[in-house]
Amino acid sequence: MKRIVILGAGESGAGAAVLAKKEGFDVFVSDMSAIKDKYKKLLDDHAIEWEERQHTEEKILSADGSIYEHPGKVAAVSGVIDPTTGTVSMRADFPNPDHVLKSGASGSIVVPHVASSAVIIPQDAVVQVQDKYFVYVVGKDNKVKYTPVTVNPQNDGKNYIITSGLSVGDRFVVNGVSSLQDGMDIKPLTEAQYAEKLKKTEQLGEAQGDLGKLKKAFGK
Repeated sequence: MKRIVILGAGESGAGAAVLAKKEGFDVFVSDMSAIKDKYKKLLDDHAIEWEERQHTEEKILSADGSIYEHPGKVAAVSGVIDPTTGTVSMRADFPNPDHVLKSGASGSIVVPHVASSAVIIPQDAVVQVQDKYFVYVVGKDNKVKYTPVTVNPQNDGKNYIITSGLSVGDRFVVNGVSSLQDGMDIKPLTEAQYAEKLKKTEQLGEAQGDLGKLKKAFGK
């Protein structure tokens, strides 16, 4: 069985790599800039390989909700846990061929999360009241029920993973939740019907002031 050590910026650099190699480990140095460039000859002399860490692929989420087109890799993870927040510091390296990323800028990092048999709904369908989340579930009688749900804190900025409160097959309201109240009767529309309704509304707006277009929009 191969014995492998992957070193990052949190390790003691090439010296630790050389020591591990002498002990019979296959060593992979993942910190490209701080270790490989500075100690390249030393690593070569001891036949130590280096490569980008392949564990996780990160993405940058822009303020407008778009995703930065070049995914990055986790390069280093701190071994020190902040006792006040329970978090650790991490560093991810991203290619920047178009010089879009600027020094001193800040952003959000999206870390892929795989969940099996998950219920995923748009964030527009969820009402947040302080630290609680609710969804208007549509019953068989087309009455809505203000239903508490639990969401996974990890999300992509557009959808929530529901961990409890909803089941596969439940109907829920996506648009117009701010105008609803618990127990209200509604006329549910499918996504296609809702899109058609929006289209007709746009046509009516364009037809205002033109009697011929207005009659056509009403099918007359």
